Amino acid sequence: ASPTRSHARSDAPARSRATHPGQL
Repeated sequence: ASPTRSHARSDAPARSRATHPGQL
């Protein structure tokens, strides 16, 4: 979850939200 969150956040914040709506 750590690497995924950091990667998604820097790569595409919108994409991360769609994949993890409850994470952000």
